[in-house]
Amino acid sequence: MTAQERQADSASLGEEVLAIARAFQRGERGSFDRLYERLWGPVALRASRMGLGAHEAEEIAQRTLVRVYLYAARASFDRPQQLWAWVYTIATREVYKLWRKRRPDVVAGDVLEVWASMAADASPGPPDVAEADEALADVEQCVSALDEAGRMVLLGILLGGLTFRQAAKAHGLSLGQLKHRYEKALGKVREGMRAKGHDVG
Repeated sequence: MTAQERQADSASLGEEVLAIARAFQRGERGSFDRLYERLWGPVALRASRMGLGAHEAEEIAQRTLVRVYLYAARASFDRPQQLWAWVYTIATREVYKLWRKRRPDVVAGDVLEVWASMAADASPGPPDVAEADEALADVEQCVSALDEAGRMVLLGILLGGLTFRQAAKAHGLSLGQLKHRYEKALGKVREGMRAKGHDVG
């Protein structure tokens, strides 16, 4: 399949999911089963890219879809990208809550709200395109191989959009310590990518 064909499939999938979500918002409760089927895989994939194992990623998908069911009627979507961003924001918040529960000593409570307010990708690529991207899958593996503290620092800055100062405050580190931890984690990811044959500079 060519890149153009994948993009066409992606656009079609996005419109389909948006139509199902709108049907659910109109009160067609039976449409949630179809929405669930379309969202489960992408949400679990997003959670796994944030460093969770398969079981935890599925748990996040379940929690996210419960919230979609409860709050979709209050949301408004003009475009498929808005729907995906909304769903991924919920998923990201659930991941951060899980991190906080597991390691309260690694992440300060207030950082969860900062991350959650910044962490949505407003135009996420459709899951079938993302899954076909070998480089993205390899990055996923490299990030997952980091220790939890390094992973949280890296993802907070790269995915969560935190500045170095915000991240340093959240982790109770000096700016220098935070930058050192970030560079170390990023270096390990780069080494892993090079080992997998990618040219990452």
